[in-house]
Amino acid sequence: MKRQTKKRRNAFWAAALGTFAAFAFSTASASAQVDAFDWKFDATGATLVGVKDKKITTAQIPAQVDGKPVVAIGNLAFQDCRALETVAFPEGLTTIGNSAFNRCFALKTVEFPASLETIGGCAFELCKALKTVEFPKNSALTQIGPWAFDACRSLETVALPDGLTTLGEEAFSACVALKTVALPANLTTLGERALGGCAFSTLEIPATLTTVENAGGLRAETFSVAPGSTTFRAVDGVLFSADGKTLVRYPRFCDAESYRVPDGTEKIGAWAFGGCDALKTVELPNGLTEIGEGAFGGCDALKTVELPNGLTEIGEAAFQNCDALETVAFPDGLTTLGEAAFHDCDALKTVALPDGLTTLGDRAFWGCDALETVELPDGLTALGDQAFWGCASLKRVVWPKSATALGDKTFYRCEALREFSTVPDSTAFRAVDGVLFSADGKTLVAYPPGRESGEYRVPPGTERIGDRAFYQTRRLKSVEFPSGLTAIGADAFGESGLKRVEFPASLRTVGVGAFSWCGLERIAFSEGLETLGAQAFYNCLALERVELPASLTNVGGEAFEIDFDVDPNPKRDLRLIAPDGSFAAKYAEENRMKRVAPEK
Repeated sequence: MKRQTKKRRNAFWAAALGTFAAFAFSTASASAQVDAFDWKFDATGATLVGVKDKKITTAQIPAQVDGKPVVAIGNLAFQDCRALETVAFPEGLTTIGNSAFNRCFALKTVEFPASLETIGGCAFELCKALKTVEFPKNSALTQIGPWAFDACRSLETVALPDGLTTLGEEAFSACVALKTVALPANLTTLGERALGGCAFSTLEIPATLTTVENAGGLRAETFSVAPGSTTFRAVDGVLFSADGKTLVRYPRFCDAESYRVPDGTEKIGAWAFGGCDALKTVELPNGLTEIGEGAFGGCDALKTVELPNGLTEIGEAAFQNCDALETVAFPDGLTTLGEAAFHDCDALKTVALPDGLTTLGDRAFWGCDALETVELPDGLTALGDQAFWGCASLKRVVWPKSATALGDKTFYRCEALREFSTVPDSTAFRAVDGVLFSADGKTLVAYPPGRESGEYRVPPGTERIGDRAFYQTRRLKSVEFPSGLTAIGADAFGESGLKRVEFPASLRTVGVGAFSWCGLERIAFSEGLETLGAQAFYNCLALERVELPASLTNVGGEAFEIDFDVDPNPKRDLRLIAPDGSFAAKYAEENRMKRVAPEK
């Protein structure tokens, strides 16, 4: 009996000692985990705000610190812990802050607690080794912030909890290994490109979803919509608004070469067909009134599209980068052509703009290399900035009577453009020998950059050279100005091929950058000149002699400067010729420039 009692006593003490040892080890381990991090405390509990050793490989976040519950991982807390492989969060944690684990390249395993409510922006961005993101079935998570798992390129599995209502902008963008995802039943907001770069065979839209910001970020072979949705519906795998009036998104990976948009459709939504590489032809229905932003952007194979009568608006970048598109016929009712609408449509040769068009957006036909002729319609009041920038084949532009304004750099780098012409009753502009002037002939507005002659004589009666009027006219070598010219505008001859010019005595003002980057060698201004704008002769590397009159009272900054990044060792030997005691003489002295007085 005593022997048995002793055995039981020994077993008791062994168990007790084991329990004590385990407790001591657990306490030491927990203490070590607490000490490994930096903490901040408030009334709600403890927030982990930093890690003391960036080379940490495993993080077991404690449930309590100094008797306070751990409720949050702070912004940037583990950012750039590039050896970190495993993280376990405690129950009670509610928030993971912005960029908390950003650029933890080795992170493979994350255990999320059911108590978690919010994951901040960029929280796990660029965690390249992360393969699985799963949440408990009873998860309290309602929001995943923008870029939260952006560029997690190994991510294969995502199980989102039913309570999630908001998936932020680019939350899972560029997760290229992700092939399937089930959007939760209570999701209401899908941020712009939340799933951008992911390729799905089928994507079902939950009935609760009311907002899709930029549907172009949804890429799938087919769409379906859960029963009961009052916002969306699917028609033959294509996503539409519930009433069928807006085509929201065509399947990005559908291999069909043609598509007929069903009758009753009134609008093609933003980026609806964006990046559909296989699509060659689209038939649009009568009754369509609007084509949204980027609607057909990047449809590389699209060759033909017939725009129906009734269409009034083509949005920004609607057909941008449609490289195969050759011809577009616009309906008479079209009034607005948005910014960059046909930007970089390399094959587009012919454009017949309708008479009802009033607005031509900035960069509307930017970089359309094959475009040869444009007739601007009656009714057009203004051309946007850079509207025909870089249309290298454009030879002729007919100016309508209604247009009253020319945008900035509208025909910049149109190296084949040889002439402008205007209709006889134009009230704003007129063409003189292919050069565009104001209707009264007093302002030279635009010189065709493709004109072959290297010489030009500005006609009598011209009082002003407009801003950028001769900008980048590479073939131009010399210009003769008329008596009576008083002003030369900003960048008027910037980056041109000009080498020789004589200024009239009537000239009073030379604008900012007016002759920048020109090949001029010698220039002489007559008495009467008052102002030289900033950078007026900037980077004129060949300039050797400049005669400045006593009447000059203002010279802008860097008027004769050289960009040493362009030419680190300039050989230019520039001299200013200016009267003693004049403003020009003082300018030369202050800027340490060589100066001599004019010969008497």
